Amino acid sequence: GNWCTINRIAQHLIENGHDVKIIDPNKFESVHQFQSYCSQQCFNIAIALHAVRAGRFLIDGNLPFIIIIGGTDLNEKVKNEENFKIMFKVFQQSIFIIAFHSALKTLCEKNFPFTCNKIKIISPAPTICQKREISSTNELKPFFESLFSTFSIFLLPSGIRPVKDPFFIIEQFEQWAQSNQSNQSLKNPVLLLIIGPILDQSYANTLFQKIDSYQFVKYFNAIPQNELQFLIEKSFAVVNCSQSEGLCNALLEAMALQIPVIARNNEGNANLIKHLENGLLFNTPLEFIDAINQLLNSKMLIDTITSNGLQTLQLNYSIESEKIAYQNLIEFFESNQ
Repeated sequence: GNWCTINRIAQHLIENGHDVKIIDPNKFESVHQFQSYCSQQCFNIAIALHAVRAGRFLIDGNLPFIIIIGGTDLNEKVKNEENFKIMFKVFQQSIFIIAFHSALKTLCEKNFPFTCNKIKIISPAPTICQKREISSTNELKPFFESLFSTFSIFLLPSGIRPVKDPFFIIEQFEQWAQSNQSNQSLKNPVLLLIIGPILDQSYANTLFQKIDSYQFVKYFNAIPQNELQFLIEKSFAVVNCSQSEGLCNALLEAMALQIPVIARNNEGNANLIKHLENGLLFNTPLEFIDAINQLLNSKMLIDTITSNGLQTLQLNYSIESEKIAYQNLIEFFESNQ
């Protein structure tokens, strides 16, 4: 999700005539080494995604920067005193702060009141790959093809770490899937497929121990964006069960591909999804199962929420609006140099 976001923004700026270099600052041995590299490259400005992960490398440097805040920053990192201090300095020294929606802006202003005059809301837009397919070089291609021809897939694209909280739904899903094996009304058996990188190995080990005994919950590591979008397009629904969320890129992609979305009711998800209008929200594992049953039993509901989901994107999350917004910020910066 983060890679998709920063790559998309870079592409906007390239199309507007700017020279852009994408850098992962965490690959440098120190903040000093990163800042020295930036000085050598003579960059004019940096756009950094996440205040703690990336913004900390820009503190007290010579490079002006815009910071894009994520849900992890304001829902999780801010609770830690050291991270709070980092975020304070990052926000203090930034030119602008970008929030994906009004709820994130409000949360930022609540924790850091001095930011109110520099926060801008720029809604992200999903990038849909033209060529969506599993590569012939991917050894899992036959396995994925078999899965999707056998099961109705509920796809959970998610990095494996505590805030993404797959434990919240997997046990209830497994129990429900087990009890519905003989349900004649189901066209196919169901499967919850989790796909994403391991971001917390200890947490992942605990998760894998759990699902190893499950028949209807499976995990696979991260795959390229075009391959993931192929799987999204073949899924019955896309799921998000995060404890907190900024704005989930996979949900945007699913809505763009007119696939139903089922998401846990947190501030970020509720900002995007209106229950029973353009998706389904749930508060408990049982409500998650209820949402699945609603979709399985109503083609009309599927048609309604997928049509409204696409309209939501066209109205509020357009690629052209995002492109213009970032160009305007760069032009403002350049005109004030």
